[in-house]
Amino acid sequence: MIVNTRPLELSDNLIKISNSEKIQIRHIHLSSIHPITDSAQTKLWTKKLLDIGSYNNIIFTSRSAVKYGFPLLKKNNFKENFNGEILAIGPATAAELIKRDVHPLISDTTSSEGLVNKINKNDSKSILFCGTNSQGYLKNNLSNLDEIQCYELVFKAIKSEFFNTDREIILVYNLKTLEHILESANDDVLDSKEFVLASKRILDLVRSVKKLKVHIAKDATDHSMIEAAKAII
Repeated sequence: MIVNTRPLELSDNLIKISNSEKIQIRHIHLSSIHPITDSAQTKLWTKKLLDIGSYNNIIFTSRSAVKYGFPLLKKNNFKENFNGEILAIGPATAAELIKRDVHPLISDTTSSEGLVNKINKNDSKSILFCGTNSQGYLKNNLSNLDEIQCYELVFKAIKSEFFNTDREIILVYNLKTLEHILESANDDVLDSKEFVLASKRILDLVRSVKKLKVHIAKDATDHSMIEAAKAII
């Protein structure tokens, strides 16, 4: 059995894939997505967005970054003042931008590393739309980057049915979700599970914390995550 841990708001494609391929998948939505509304934060964002023309790149890391970040750009008439590139971390993020009549460049490897390689070809200034769950890779590897964390993952108590010792394959898309599971489940439960992770960076932390049965998907797309899970069912 495959277990989906994504928020309900981001599970539509997984549901579509599992129905199409007749894959058994259990949905335990461990978090929900909420916009950041803190007035001090939004004032800082406004200052940056009023100067949007000074940036060479606008970067979106997720569908949620587009959902909550793009309205901020529209509010500041970015199309009239911005002449640079808009970049998306992968096809799902790009699709959300295309719905809004924006056609972004996409990372060659659908990863933060791919975006860094694309952007670092020139000395440019970038602004990043992301969530508070960001692992900070872009911030640490782009020399001239401003960040707008426009949403957060709010985690729920893990439902009692998660705590079983049946063999299951858990799909984990980000570090915060993995940390939530590790804090909530006992060793017997964790020993019975296998984890498909969306990136090697998550794996690097796992190895330093727990001995888990871990597999890395080709990339963070739902298709690749399901394919990695199918390979070990």
